[in-house]
Amino acid sequence: GSSHQVWQEADHPWLVNEKAAIRHWVQDLRKPYFGVCFGHQLLAEALGGEVAPSVEDELGMLEVVRNENAAGHPVFSALAPTGRWLQWHTAEVTRPPASAQVMASSATCPVQALAVGTHAMSIQFHAEATMEKVDGWVSMRECVEDMKGMRGEGAHEHFLAAAHTHLPQANSNADALFTRWLEVNGLGSENIDNLQFGHSSRG
Repeated sequence: GSSHQVWQEADHPWLVNEKAAIRHWVQDLRKPYFGVCFGHQLLAEALGGEVAPSVEDELGMLEVVRNENAAGHPVFSALAPTGRWLQWHTAEVTRPPASAQVMASSATCPVQALAVGTHAMSIQFHAEATMEKVDGWVSMRECVEDMKGMRGEGAHEHFLAAAHTHLPQANSNADALFTRWLEVNGLGSENIDNLQFGHSSRG
């Protein structure tokens, strides 16, 4: 994971190679890629899109709505038409790459999911989050302080309570989405080495 921003290449030169690798993997080789949060933003920038600070930060279990593109897409048709997903980011994709389709949005973030054909997918929300991971996050002082800075005193308690309420359904929805992506791309345990996952982190 990473708490960096994708445009911080001067401070983190490894981002240049990371984006080049993603571009080659997805655009030239057309290999499977699934990016989450920071990995979603990396995919967008690697393919010529733009990422910038969020107009409004997202934190908590927030509603994401599938759009018309997703309803007819071989992979994103498995995304629940509407659902609450874990969000924690201060940057967002502001201009999708020309080669990608937007698949979902939220009230404050228009580009919640991208698809490049059927092999490369990315999502702004944390579909990979489990209650075990969330409990780990809120046990770290830096995470608690980060949430407090975003939402004020008690933010992590509200975050944790919402996660306990909505994560079970989100986990079920995530299983359906990830399974469909694997099926469409002919992937299984025997060829898992062919995968290159984007970073999963706060973005």
